[in-house]
Amino acid sequence: MTKDDCKRIAEQAAQETNLVKRGVLFNKASQCYKENEEAEQFKAIKMKAIDIFHQIFEETEDPYEKSLFSAYEALCWVCLEEFETATGIMDVIMNINKPEPTFKVPPLVNFTYHLARKEIEKAEELWKEIYLHFSHGIIDLLKEAFITVNPSSEPPVIEKPVIFSKIWTILFAGKDPNDPQKDWTLTFYDVHDFFEDKVVLNKKYMDDLLDQVKELEHYRFIRNMRSVTSSSGEDLTSKAMFICLATSSEKKLKFGMLLGTLKDGGVHVIGLWPEAFAQAVVKDEDIIGAFITRSVKNPEWFSDLNVLSFITDEKKPEEEEIAEGEDALPGYFT
Repeated sequence: MTKDDCKRIAEQAAQETNLVKRGVLFNKASQCYKENEEAEQFKAIKMKAIDIFHQIFEETEDPYEKSLFSAYEALCWVCLEEFETATGIMDVIMNINKPEPTFKVPPLVNFTYHLARKEIEKAEELWKEIYLHFSHGIIDLLKEAFITVNPSSEPPVIEKPVIFSKIWTILFAGKDPNDPQKDWTLTFYDVHDFFEDKVVLNKKYMDDLLDQVKELEHYRFIRNMRSVTSSSGEDLTSKAMFICLATSSEKKLKFGMLLGTLKDGGVHVIGLWPEAFAQAVVKDEDIIGAFITRSVKNPEWFSDLNVLSFITDEKKPEEEEIAEGEDALPGYFT
């Protein structure tokens, strides 16, 4: 990439409203400047990524999530060869969990902990475990930090991930519906890239899932979707689309399905989120089946599950109860 590309990425980062994506983009821009041997710009933009990840850390309450954002910040410091600073950050996180653990330390945090101490072999042992559970932007940060510590080597080679030909971008309303800056997006990966046939769930699945929403406190129905568009130009905003997002109780794994209703009341699985989930399903189709089954039969397996639909005519994000017999998803996906 050229210096102009680096500048463009940095400008894109500055305009990104999602803080995680902003931090990832600033890091990508810093890598670009490094490739162009612009040392001062490399450091300056890397510091912007550090500031963003630290801000997210400060604003996050969940200790598991805090540990991840702290690790992202520490990895950036490793890339700047500020190993003492990176070690200090990781010591704080590891000490929070002693002597009585309050959360299960993510493998990425342990990876960063070892890398900050230049314990290459221990970091290598964790590489395969974390490789498929993060976006390309975070993986690029891991690789950069790994090579900084051990320039003569590269991270262990893992089977190359699938490159998806189509993605779906979902725009959600933020807490303040009148402030577009609070809106946020998720990217879903089209399942037709790896399934020959359509994945269709029968009407009973939707009925059972909504029954769980009515009964369980950690299952919620929320109207906050604004639009559904694809990288190929399709716009399904006027269709009966909805999303199922969930987090596992034990490992805090994220799962998401983009779904469209069919005329017979069934649902068509269109996309998966995050990319790690999609990549895992590529390798083992049974994974999506296990998620679908657990979502209705083993709700205790999840710490939360949200069924998301389009916002109401008042354009106000809201959580609501589903009344008996209510058609919560009007219209049809055709």
